[in-house]
Amino acid sequence: MIVEPTIYDRNSGNRTTKLIDNLIKNQLLPNYLEILKDRDPVPTYGLKLLSILLEKNITLVSMLKQMKIVDLIVSYFQGTEHPHLYLMSNRYPSLA
Repeated sequence: MIVEPTIYDRNSGNRTTKLIDNLIKNQLLPNYLEILKDRDPVPTYGLKLLSILLEKNITLVSMLKQMKIVDLIVSYFQGTEHPHLYLMSNRYPSLA
């Protein structure tokens, strides 16, 4: 759904996009650590969703930083050789 430009287009500022952005900011991101702590495969799907969201709306990076979610994600994987963290850090260097 979010990959459909008629539904979610960050540049258009349409009502649906604003509602989705609000949902991401107020519901999804504040609970992100719980998603990462859940049983497999939930953390994998959570990171995949985050990757898709960042592709569609790179301004979420600043929101992730403000909410200290980047720190939570990094600390969650700290000390592990988790492939998803490696892929996210290479794909979105501005998260670092």
